[in-house]
Amino acid sequence: MIYLTNILSIIIVMIFLLTATDKIIHWNTHIDTIKNYRIVKDSLIKPLTVLMIVAEYFICISLLLMRANYYNLLVFLLLIIVYTVAIVINLFRGNVNISCGCGSILESSNLNFWLVIRNAFLILVYLLVFINSEYTITQLTFYEASFTVFVSICLIMIWAIIKEFIAGKKVLDKILRVFHLGVSK
Repeated sequence: MIYLTNILSIIIVMIFLLTATDKIIHWNTHIDTIKNYRIVKDSLIKPLTVLMIVAEYFICISLLLMRANYYNLLVFLLLIIVYTVAIVINLFRGNVNISCGCGSILESSNLNFWLVIRNAFLILVYLLVFINSEYTITQLTFYEASFTVFVSICLIMIWAIIKEFIAGKKVLDKILRVFHLGVSK
């Protein structure tokens, strides 16, 4: 269980590190995405975005240094719940043709209920890490820690490749339909 818990912890750290960094790198695009949600007043978007990015980095650092605890669990749950509620509100409004604003490998160009399911899955993963929080990466030898990080990177890369494959298939299907070469539905 120590390896699984550490692999899941590293995956969470890497996901949040990538998404928070992506939001900083693409700051203006991310701010525009949050505006498209039409939930928060424009004057509050930038301060709330900074707070959310800091919270994502807090999750990364605290998971690495202190393992899963009540503090980072609370921050994680608040973030995921806020993100999920914002998605659900816009799904019910029919405002689905906007980016989810997740950033990096979690990014989706349209809102859909799979994002809600994905977020629920992330909560389950975090809870598993929290329940088994007696295991930390600091307990591993250098080789065990290296292997854990390697497996985590591989799993994230597989996730990203599958996501890109699915997106590419959707584009190909649209092209084939335009030229009447695709299968009619």
